Amino acid sequence: LDATDQWPVANLIAPTENFTEGPQTTHVECIDSRVYFWGGNGVPNRLYIGGNPGNLFSTSPGTGGGFVDVEPGTHQEIRVVTKYKTQSGASIVTMLCNSKNSSMEQRFNLVENSVSLSNEQSMKSWQAEQVAGAVGCKSYNGALVCEDGLYSVSRYGLALTTMTMEYNSQIRTNYVSDAIKPVFTDLMGSVLKNSVLLECDGIIYLAIGKNDTDIDDMIFCYDIDQKAWWTVTLDLDEPIIKMFHVDYENYQEGIGIVTANHVYLLPLTHNDSPEVAADFNVVIQTGELATQQPQENWQYLSQMEFRFDYFIGSVLIELTGIDQFGRKVSTKKRISHSSTQYNLAEY
Repeated sequence: LDATDQWPVANLIAPTENFTEGPQTTHVECIDSRVYFWGGNGVPNRLYIGGNPGNLFSTSPGTGGGFVDVEPGTHQEIRVVTKYKTQSGASIVTMLCNSKNSSMEQRFNLVENSVSLSNEQSMKSWQAEQVAGAVGCKSYNGALVCEDGLYSVSRYGLALTTMTMEYNSQIRTNYVSDAIKPVFTDLMGSVLKNSVLLECDGIIYLAIGKNDTDIDDMIFCYDIDQKAWWTVTLDLDEPIIKMFHVDYENYQEGIGIVTANHVYLLPLTHNDSPEVAADFNVVIQTGELATQQPQENWQYLSQMEFRFDYFIGSVLIELTGIDQFGRKVSTKKRISHSSTQYNLAEY
């Protein structure tokens, strides 16, 4: 149900069969109540479009879905699909692509058409329209929309397309990364495909990701207003594969840094209040944790594992969830150790 306020009162039963089998892709994005799928080894230049509400995962034309291929034969690969609002107020779905052969990045807008089959029947179709002068993206996590425009990781730097450029149809690639240009130009384009972008409070954070250079553990920071760059070096043994923003009420704000085996917190703020500074809070919002066990009974078991590289002191873990009948379920567990515990795992 899209109406989240109905979750606690609705009689929810987990589906046991996929009635709207979606395409086999590696990436998905929901934009304005429509789901888009792309990626994978099958057809990397194809964007699948989900159907109307009630058939969001169906790409059948009969349900309002479909697909579009981006310039077949040119080896374009869709990297990022996002919503971009131009200065004229028009909202568009845009695809940032990369060519694995030429290392050229291109951008295409998704254009929706309506084809009349008869006086009483019509169906939707889509086209990919190239945006002349715009740049695409090297990475699946390397583009984001900020207050001043669309940023993307290109072979020659961090590219910016502003809303004014879109409005005047005079797009020329504008790079904001001249101060760190060698980071891009000295690396192979195949390395940049693992880069990660994150925007938080007017600052863009860039991690190059998995590569064989000495900047695996470095985050490049760009202040949008001040147009200034600086770096943060982390003590990591693994490359960064994802970053996300952590901000919970009045507690410490930071950036969640995800590697293959660990999640770290890079603090951005510090609370000087003694009663708050001693607390550390992590909020995990997820779903579909339950597994029906055994199959013939309505008994759902969920287990989560909390791992600590090292731990000392006391902490209270509280889990709150919604069961299959829409009821709120909470459980608590206190962990306390007076001496340092290494590689601690709690269930």
